[in-house]
Amino acid sequence: MKSKILTFCLCLLLAIGIWIYVITVVSPESQDTFQNIPVQMQNIALLEERGFVITDISNTNISLTLSGKRTDLIQINSSNIRVIADVSNINEPGVHEIYYTVSFPGSIASGAIETQSRSPDTIRVTVEKKVSKRLDVMVEYTGAVPSGFMTDEASIQLSTKTVMVSGSQAALDKVTGAKVSVDLTNRTESISETCPVMLLGADGSEITDESVVADVSNVHVLLPIRMLKQVGITYDLIYGGGANTLNTTITSSADSILVAGHKNVLEDISDIKLGTIDLTQHKESVELTIPITLPEGVRNESDIHEVTLTITFNGLETKTLSVSNFKAVNVPEGMRAVFMESRLHVTIRGTKEDLALISASNIYVEVDFSATREGISRMPAKIIIVTNQITRAGAIGSYTLMADMQRIG
Repeated sequence: MKSKILTFCLCLLLAIGIWIYVITVVSPESQDTFQNIPVQMQNIALLEERGFVITDISNTNISLTLSGKRTDLIQINSSNIRVIADVSNINEPGVHEIYYTVSFPGSIASGAIETQSRSPDTIRVTVEKKVSKRLDVMVEYTGAVPSGFMTDEASIQLSTKTVMVSGSQAALDKVTGAKVSVDLTNRTESISETCPVMLLGADGSEITDESVVADVSNVHVLLPIRMLKQVGITYDLIYGGGANTLNTTITSSADSILVAGHKNVLEDISDIKLGTIDLTQHKESVELTIPITLPEGVRNESDIHEVTLTITFNGLETKTLSVSNFKAVNVPEGMRAVFMESRLHVTIRGTKEDLALISASNIYVEVDFSATREGISRMPAKIIIVTNQITRAGAIGSYTLMADMQRIG
C-alpha cells in the first residue's frame, strides 16, 4: 500500500515538472484576451482651457488580445492595464478619432507583450464649445421642526448664493435651477452644515449629466432655529401720592407676546418687564405707551411692539400748598446748610376727606446733605406729611431745593 502512494506522488511531481517545462521551454509564448478595460481621458483640463467640452465618448471600455510569455501574461488583468486617450491635439469642435496608448505594469519588461488585436481601434470623441451660465441657489426644506420651534428662513446664510455651471449649449439648456436640500426633521438647534449642490431640470428633477459642471459642488448653510414661547408682560408699580390698590385701576393693551430665541435663553424667561411705574409722578389719570424691550438674543414674533397702560385714579383730588418748613439732615461735621428758597409749592393728592385734614403746617420738606460738597447746588427734596389723624394722602411729583453748603468758621 505504501509503495502505491509513493508511486502516485512521484507521478504527480513528474507531471507538474513536465507542465512547467512545457509552458516555460517548449511553449513559452501564449495569448489571452482582456475585456472591459477602462479608457482614461488625458488633458481634459487643457481642452476646457481652450473653451471646449467633451459631450460624447464612443467607448469608455475596450478589449485587447495580447501575446507573450505565460509568466508575463498571468501578471496582467483588466484593472492593471492602462489605456490612455490624449485629447490635447483637439483644437476645434466636432467628432475626433483619438488613438489610445496601452501600457502594462512595471514588472513587465518593455516589449515582452505584443498586442494582437484591439477593439475598437480608436475612440471617437465629440467636442463642443463650452458655454456657462449663473444660477441662483435655492434652499429646499424637507421634514419639519418640532412643535414650539421655528426656522428663521429670513436670516439663512449661504456660503454662496449662486453657482456657475458650464457645458455644451444643449446640455445647459436642460439645466434650469440649482438647489441644496436641508432636512429639518426633529431639529431644535441652529443648522450649520455643508450641503451638496443639485442641478435641476425644468420638471424639478435632478440632472446628473457629467458633462455639466458647476464651479462649486457644496454650499455651507447656516440656518437659525429658534424656540417659540408665549411670555407675559409685567411691570413694577410704586404706589403713593394717595394712590393705592383700592383706588387705582390699571389696564394693559397686551398681557403677553410671542417671542423666539435659543432654547437655552428662553428657558429662563417667563415674562418681559416694561419697567417701573411711579404713580406719584402722575397727577391725573393717564395713558402711558411703553415700548417693549427684549433681552439680547430674544426676538419679537408678534405684531405687538409697544404696550399702552391706562392708569385711572378713582375718587382722588389734588391741592397745592405753599410749604416753608424745611429740614436739613445728615449735614457733615464742620458744615452748615443754608436754604436759598423760603417756600416750596407742594401738590398733595388724596380723597376729599383726606385732603381736608392736611394744611401747609402738616408738611415739612426734608433734604439729605450726606453726599453734598461745599458750595451751591440744587438738592432732591423729600415731602413728609405729619398729622394727628390717619390719612392716605401724599405728595405727587418730584421736588428740589437750592441750598448752599458752607464751611463753619
